[in-house]
Amino acid sequence: MSTSYPPVAFSFELRLIESRTADAAFQEVSGLQAHLDSEVLANGGEQELQHRLPRAPRPQNVTLKRGVIGAGSDLSDWIRATLESGMNAPIRPRGLILSLLDTRATPVMNWELGTAYPVHVEFSGMPTVGEKDDVAVETLEFAYQTIRRPLTPTNGR
Repeated sequence: MSTSYPPVAFSFELRLIESRTADAAFQEVSGLQAHLDSEVLANGGEQELQHRLPRAPRPQNVTLKRGVIGAGSDLSDWIRATLESGMNAPIRPRGLILSLLDTRATPVMNWELGTAYPVHVEFSGMPTVGEKDDVAVETLEFAYQTIRRPLTPTNGR
């Protein structure tokens, strides 16, 4: 854990779980949560006794805003193939690692999103930002099945 907690400036990087380097950077992230519903079950004819039983966790979509994705990266190619296939090809869920970075671009916290796939992308008005091959993205949204936060950051760089 970084010595300055909470971090002064927020920035996030995103990479495929099998990738060694980050393919995208974003300024804002929301939806890193899972909700556990419960079900009320009556006890065999006794109206006064009810049991509350947990149901399967229900994760929300994670939304990343104001970012840049490296054009030609594995992440960029996967997003394009998924969203532009028109359901003519099977969706290939993959694992993602989202990292919160400190001011020195060192991961402070990581989240692993399991069985994720892109569901929405919105490009901003700017054609490119930074290097010529980078693509400016206003919003990128992923559906996922599991979320896990490892105790120690693994930056894989």
